[in-house]
Amino acid sequence: MDNTPSVAVLIIFFEKPEQTIESIRSFAHTPTHIYVLNNGSGKKTSTLVKSETAGIENLTFIHSRKNMGPAWGRNKLIEYTSEDWLFFSDNDITVDPHIHWLTLFQQALEENPGIRIFLPHLYNVHEKTFCSHPAFNHENGTIHLIEAGKDSTNYFPSGASIVSRGIFNKYGLFDNRLFAFEDYEYAIRALLSDKEPLQAIEINNISLIHDHQPAHRSSDKKAVRFRYNEKLLKKSFNRILQKHDINFDHNWQWWSKKQLFEMTKMKRELNPEK
Repeated sequence: MDNTPSVAVLIIFFEKPEQTIESIRSFAHTPTHIYVLNNGSGKKTSTLVKSETAGIENLTFIHSRKNMGPAWGRNKLIEYTSEDWLFFSDNDITVDPHIHWLTLFQQALEENPGIRIFLPHLYNVHEKTFCSHPAFNHENGTIHLIEAGKDSTNYFPSGASIVSRGIFNKYGLFDNRLFAFEDYEYAIRALLSDKEPLQAIEINNISLIHDHQPAHRSSDKKAVRFRYNEKLLKKSFNRILQKHDINFDHNWQWWSKKQLFEMTKMKRELNPEK
């Protein structure tokens, strides 16, 4: 009997075609289906991505004429798929090609039968370190980001995680009205609900490489500026506060300015250390 879990890989891209192609190709060596949403990219970018991945059989493209944002875009992919597990990956992330991640994920499922969210080990190239995921704490009407426990956290990054479809059946989809911070809102929503908070554990033997490469072409720089548009980010952050009637202790402005600088101003070393 085949116990291979039913997994769909979900990737969204807005410009940055080379990294999108690399991301798709990194997942193509397993028999999982890859669903890719072109989230408002120009015709030249779309054509390049499709032509460079044309030989991949287990690949489905979905197109949106406008950029719906990450939350709405991921919801569109969720609704398009039927697999039991959803592997979310940003288009500047690749999975380590030297491992068979599907086999490792199957082993993790067998060892942790009650867990419905798994977090692959995420290496940030620009920071030269592995990502440390936060946890969420609610106290006196304020949400705080705290250090996660050794074994689990109540949050998952929406662009680097493997999530059971049952989670979205239980808590609903991402908030379409958010342009950003959709994974923060999701963790807060679960934490404040009458259901139990999210529980996610890391799979340290599945490695993802997150590479915020500097944008060079004008279309890519435009895409980065759109992704970290301060007005759109502020609107999303305020939406979370109003929706849940909370305060949220988070300096998102520092984070967004740092991301924008790294991808539009900094120059990558010729041989970056990975």
